[in-house]
Amino acid sequence: MEYTIIIEGGAGEGFSAFSPDVPGVVATGRTEALVRKRIASGIACHLKWLQDSGDPVPIPTTKAYKERIPIPRRSCSRSTRKA
Repeated sequence: MEYTIIIEGGAGEGFSAFSPDVPGVVATGRTEALVRKRIASGIACHLKWLQDSGDPVPIPTTKAYKERIPIPRRSCSRSTRKA
């Protein structure tokens, strides 16, 4: 199965990762490569534990995307602002 993984942080501060579809599993690391390896291993072990315990394995449902959002040069009208 493919799970959406969220990676936060950056060089100099370290990285952390989690999957919204697999609550309670997190990973940290100094590099993005390390945190990717750790979160994959953590999720795999957690899913195996759930399976062995007879608990349901979560079905991935989270979707994510990146989109470039330009900042307007002029002020936004009040009707487009969120409170």
